[in-house]
Amino acid sequence: MNWLGFHWDNIKGFREYYKLAKMYNKLYVQSQSPLFHYQLPKEEYVDVQKVSVPEYDFIPSYEGMEDPFHLLFIHISKSGGTTFEQPLDILKHHLIKECSVITDKYPKYNFCGTNFDPERDQTTIISNTCTVKTAAYESQVQTREDIIKQHIQKKSGDQKSIITGKLANQEVIDLVKSIEDTHSSFYCVHNTQWGSVSQLPHFQPSFDENKVIFCIIRNPKDRLLSHLKHKARKWDYEELIRNIDSKDSMFDNNIHKHLFEYGDRDKINCIDINDTKSLHALKSTYLSSAKLPNILQASRFNEGKERKPINITEKQLEEAFDRCIAKGYLEKDENIDFKFKKFISEGQRVHPLTFVVTKEERYGFIPTTDLFSKDFSLE
Repeated sequence: MNWLGFHWDNIKGFREYYKLAKMYNKLYVQSQSPLFHYQLPKEEYVDVQKVSVPEYDFIPSYEGMEDPFHLLFIHISKSGGTTFEQPLDILKHHLIKECSVITDKYPKYNFCGTNFDPERDQTTIISNTCTVKTAAYESQVQTREDIIKQHIQKKSGDQKSIITGKLANQEVIDLVKSIEDTHSSFYCVHNTQWGSVSQLPHFQPSFDENKVIFCIIRNPKDRLLSHLKHKARKWDYEELIRNIDSKDSMFDNNIHKHLFEYGDRDKINCIDINDTKSLHALKSTYLSSAKLPNILQASRFNEGKERKPINITEKQLEEAFDRCIAKGYLEKDENIDFKFKKFISEGQRVHPLTFVVTKEERYGFIPTTDLFSKDFSLE
C-alpha cells in the first residue's frame, strides 16, 4: 500500500502496551483525556466510489455534515463491540502519538502540526516510569508527570473531538464529568453505570437525532456461550464455576443489566449485531461530523481462529452453560423487547484520506483515491 508517512506494523503490540499502561500506571490512565486535537485536510474531498475489498468494510466520512454529533456506545460483552470501537480508538492514538504524516512526497497531509520521528519519539511505559527510546540521545527514564506533560496533554491542530476508547470504565466516567465542549464525540462504556454519561450536555436533550445512545444486541444464548468461552481462555474449570456461582455473577442476564440497571432503558437504541448497515452508518456519521478520515477496516476483529484455545473441555463448557441456564441467567435477557432501530448515512463526496486497519495488524493513512483505484491492493 502507498502509506502516507509513518504507519504501524504491529497493532497487537500497541494494544498490549496500552493495556499494560492501564494496569500498572494509574496516573497514566487518569491523565488520558479522551479529548484529542487534529487538523482538517488541505486536499478537497473526492467523489465517493464503491469499495469492494473482501472481508473489509469501508466506513465513509462524508463532506458537508456541519451539525454536531455525539455517540454513546453501551458495550455489552461478546456482542461485536470491539469491531465497532477498536478502529476508532486506534485512529485517535495514531493522531495523538504518531499522527504526523508529513513527508517530502506528501507535505500537505499533516494532522497534528508536529514532526513525529518514530525512532526518536516512540515510548514504552513500564510501571511508574517511561523509557524514552531515542536515536539521537541516550535512553532516559522519565516520570509519569513528564510523559503526561510532553505527550498526552499536547494540543496540536485546531480541530478537536472525543473518543474514550478502552479506558478503564470508572476512569471514563470520572474524566468526562468536566470534559470541555466539542462538536463531536464518541463515548464507549463497558460493564459499568453509564447514566452519568448520558446526563452530559452532549446528550441533552436525549431525543435530539444528533445525540445517539446505542448498544449492539446479539442472540442471548450465543452471547452467553461466547462469554463463557472468552473467560475459559484465562480460567480453568474450577475458577469458571466459582464465577458462575458468585453473587452478582457477570454471567447473570448481562444484557438486561446494561439496558435496565446501568442506565435508562428508554434512552438506548438497540441495533442487531447483523445490521451492519446501521452500525456503519453511526460510525460514518461520527466521522463525517468530526471531519476525520474514512476508515477501511477488517469486517471482524478478534475472530475465534485467531484466539488461543479454551482451558476446559467441550463437555465442561456444556456443563458450565447448563449451570447458567439452571440459575436463570438467560431468563431476563430472552424476554426483552429490543425494538431494533435502524440508521442511515449518505453523501456524495468523502474525505481525501482513509485510515486502514488491516488483519495483519498494520495501520496507517492512504490517499482515498488509491482505495478507489482498480489496482488497489492491501499488500
